[in-house]
Amino acid sequence: MGLGTLGLMMSGSGHDVGQAPTQEHSGQSVRETATRSVWHSKCRKSGQLVDWLPAGGTTKRKVVRILDRAAEDFQSTGNFLIKRSGMSKLVWFRDPFHGLVVLPTRILLVIFAVSYVAVWMLFGLAWYAVSKEDCGLSLTTYRQAFYLSLETMTTIGYGVDDQYFNNCAQVAPVIICQCLTATLMDTAVLGLLFMRFGLSSRRARTMVFSDMACLQVIDGKVKLKFRMFGMYRSPLLQATLQVYAVQHKITSRGVTVVCDSMVYEDPDIDATGGSVFLGLPLTIVHPITADSPLAPTGLDHDPTLEEMQLHLRNHPYIEVMVFIGGTVEHTGNTSEKRHSYTLDDIFWHRDFVSCTSVDKDGVHTVDFHALHQTVPFDQVEDKSEAPCCLVGGETPRSISQNENVGFSGEAPQLLQTASGAEGKKATIVQVSI
Repeated sequence: MGLGTLGLMMSGSGHDVGQAPTQEHSGQSVRETATRSVWHSKCRKSGQLVDWLPAGGTTKRKVVRILDRAAEDFQSTGNFLIKRSGMSKLVWFRDPFHGLVVLPTRILLVIFAVSYVAVWMLFGLAWYAVSKEDCGLSLTTYRQAFYLSLETMTTIGYGVDDQYFNNCAQVAPVIICQCLTATLMDTAVLGLLFMRFGLSSRRARTMVFSDMACLQVIDGKVKLKFRMFGMYRSPLLQATLQVYAVQHKITSRGVTVVCDSMVYEDPDIDATGGSVFLGLPLTIVHPITADSPLAPTGLDHDPTLEEMQLHLRNHPYIEVMVFIGGTVEHTGNTSEKRHSYTLDDIFWHRDFVSCTSVDKDGVHTVDFHALHQTVPFDQVEDKSEAPCCLVGGETPRSISQNENVGFSGEAPQLLQTASGAEGKKATIVQVSI
């Protein structure tokens, strides 16, 4: 089940767990604190104080999270905040193409412009040197040679007296090299721009995870729950889900960073062939059993509420990382959305409100604002059944008992009939989130 250690060892000499965040990440920590404060303030309405109980307690841990949350709506841009030391500076030159692809577009355009001007100037020197021969160029200054170089590379037409250069052999190497250079540069620029504008990371940012994760006790078992949904009408094809727990474990050699995979009971990938459906909001539920990486070690039974609270409160660091990947329908590229929850993003005894409803026209509607909303778990009226809503608004839609509703198997269990006015039957559809 475990993926083993990441090979990162921390000691007290510069990478200590209690070390304050570096200056380059301090701005993100301030943003996270401000965002969390604003989010909590929204839940304190009408003078009614909502009790928020973070999984990690009130102690602020000084460890910078591994996966950032610097995008809009407290989402992740997918960047890993991991420093790399002892790496050769020549690594970038081994793969310059992908190094350029990930650069910001404005920097990439500046590099293209500087590269073209440098090539024009370089071949301008070559043309100026050739002009001293009897080639019919009639170049008297370097500026004229630069213009001729620009005309040759952009094929906008020549202004020379003899287009055959007075049958001069010295011109052939210059014009051939410049034409080949122009072809290669145009191909590289178009390829880089195409890759840049078609990055799958942009598609991944349209998928939104809940701002926080919830810890609940259901039937005596502690469970971790969070959810996500995509903004595009066409979801990823053959989407797969991976969840990992990254935590610090104290050993005699210092602090070891360990990454373990997490098993989830919902969605049930065994029944779907390993893929998940992203057409509706997806709720991920991880049961914290004795084998869970979030559970205290050495237990021969599933951890209780008190054991989990004490374990998480005293744990130096835990980060739950989630990866959802799939194929983009229109381009065929693969895309992966990344998100993470630290102990400051996980709260006890809370549950998500319903974010899916059916409007008066019978159209399913997803509220992205409600995707992040939570309420105290004890205020949820029914924890075993999904919320239901009336199709068609206030007007009941009658249906006879003999009418074929188009369901088969166990699907009719989702269709219930409620007695309406004047003995009519109203159709109620349960929307499972």
